[in-house]
Amino acid sequence: MEQEIIESINTLLVEEFEVERGQITPEADLKTTLDLDSLDYIDLVAITESNFGCKVKPEDFNDIRTFGEFYNYIIAHTRSESAEVVSKAEVVSKAEPTRQTSREPAETKELI
Repeated sequence: MEQEIIESINTLLVEEFEVERGQITPEADLKTTLDLDSLDYIDLVAITESNFGCKVKPEDFNDIRTFGEFYNYIIAHTRSESAEVVSKAEVVSKAEPTRQTSREPAETKELI
């Protein structure tokens, strides 16, 4: 799954930032390779959120220097978002009362 996410990230970056796929390596500098300015970072946040379903804080990018760090960030946040959704679903399913859908009484007695 991680490799699929990395491939998706690379494909997205190639399309959105018009960079050669060969330039994107885990060790490469994100800002330099993509030629990012402050508006590009905003685009990167929006693209990341819309394509990977995770909430990204723009200030988190202050600590992301390489593509490898970016991959790890997305993978970690994708997992935590998935875990949160599952957790919320479990809470909802446990909180819902069991409903009787039939109009018949719960127990029926035979007439003798």
